[in-house]
Amino acid sequence: MVERCECGGVLKSTTLKEFDFTPVAGIPSLLRNTRGFLCQRCHLPGLDGMTINSVLRTMTTAIVKQPDRLAADHARFLRKRMRLTQQALADRMGVARETVADWERGKDPVSAQHDLVLRALVIAELMRTPKNAPTKEEVVEAIGTVRTGRPTGKGPFVIENAA
Repeated sequence: MVERCECGGVLKSTTLKEFDFTPVAGIPSLLRNTRGFLCQRCHLPGLDGMTINSVLRTMTTAIVKQPDRLAADHARFLRKRMRLTQQALADRMGVARETVADWERGKDPVSAQHDLVLRALVIAELMRTPKNAPTKEEVVEAIGTVRTGRPTGKGPFVIENAA
C-alpha cells in the first residue's frame, strides 16, 4: 500500500537531517538524522506515530531526570504528556488551578516539593504502560531527590538518530 500525504503526494521513506519537533512537543526540540518521510509532491517532511511516541517518551524521561527544578515549559510539557488539564493536575496535587497556571507562565517557580510530586505523577503514568515503563534506575534518578536549585533554561532538546 502506498502511503499518501495530505496533499495527495506519495510519501517516501528517508532520513531527515533535521526535523523541527517543536510543534509536536510544544517545547523547542530538534531531531537530527531521524527516519521519516518526505512527500514527493509538496516536499514536507513527516514522522510515523511510533517515532513520535518514542521521541516524546525520550523527552519526558530526560525532563524528569534533569537535576534542576522544572522550568515553566517543562512543567507544562509534563502535564500535557499526562493528558491533564491544569485543573485536573491541581486537584491531584492539592493546589489551586491558578498555582499550576502560574508555574506554567513562569510567574512563580514550581516549589521543590511540588516539583517532586509532579515528577512522581509522571513516573507513575509511564509505569502504567509496561512497554514504556521506566527502569528502576530511571525511577530513582527521577524522584530519588528533591531538586532545590532554581530552574534553568537550557535551550532546545536535540535528539540524534531517533528511531
